[in-house]
Amino acid sequence: MSDIILTSEQVDLMWEALHRCSDGKGELYRGYSGRGMWGGTCVGIVIEDEGQLFAFGQELARAAEVEGVEVELGRCETDGMGLRMIAYWPNVDTEVST
Repeated sequence: MSDIILTSEQVDLMWEALHRCSDGKGELYRGYSGRGMWGGTCVGIVIEDEGQLFAFGQELARAAEVEGVEVELGRCETDGMGLRMIAYWPNVDTEVST
């Protein structure tokens, strides 16, 4: 079970930050089950590389500051997906996984 459950407002901020850092090509996953999660789910983002992950963090901080909504994700894990990668936060999920 996840320690942190994001609200729809926080997920919207993640989507906005992802859209900005990936030129609209990133994907946000709800209900992702990463390595070693034994069926547990979390939130993740599909991006091109570590540079986009860093840019995502910067954009998320900027969006949170502008909107006045705190989004604390903590440490992420990553998995390769061929040409892209997924960054996911095993202890963070959303209110509704879809």
